[in-house]
Amino acid sequence: MKAIVVASQAINDTPFVREHIGQPDLVVAADGGSESAEAIGLTADVLVGDFDSIPREKLHRIEKSGIPVIRHPREKDETDGELAILYATRKGADELVILGAMGGRIDHEIANLLLLVRPELQGRRAVIVDGWQSVRLLCSGETLTIVGKRGDILSLLPFSGDARGVSTKGLLYPLHEDTLLMGPARGVSNEFIASEATISLVEGSMWVVHISSDRGGAYHEQVR
Repeated sequence: MKAIVVASQAINDTPFVREHIGQPDLVVAADGGSESAEAIGLTADVLVGDFDSIPREKLHRIEKSGIPVIRHPREKDETDGELAILYATRKGADELVILGAMGGRIDHEIANLLLLVRPELQGRRAVIVDGWQSVRLLCSGETLTIVGKRGDILSLLPFSGDARGVSTKGLLYPLHEDTLLMGPARGVSNEFIASEATISLVEGSMWVVHISSDRGGAYHEQVR
């Protein structure tokens, strides 16, 4: 089951984003994400949040239309985007495309990236997409294959400690069971030399950032 989760930031709508959206089974909007979704032609199946970022009149119209609205108190531990992600996982989504999570306050951006670590997302395919860029989490024992174009950029960023046993194929600077240390920028700005790149990780976790170079290349990912 594929879910689109839309946070409240404006979405940089591109063919790259559209390829990720595809044909979703569920669209969950987080508070003002309903307006971000509407701006790119997506209709939310459900709204989740404390609703401090959406005009009251618009929320009333949405409720009258029959779209479910799940209210949470403003004084809460989770962000609205986090609540929307958790809702999608509870509904059985095993693939999540998260939009509207970038381009705002830097603390919100970092917090949204860290949501990929939540245990509810482990074993599911989850990716944050904006414009021509995507980021997902690769964890111990996983292999990720990304289909793109020659010249696409791929960056590997350890964030919870060193990433050990990193191996890659299809990149200009290959790794063979190498260790990427947390902090140094060795994994930044590698480059596709083939139509796909494969990354595997023995131990640790790291963000995998894919940046399309031709402003419209195909994208696909598989985790084993």
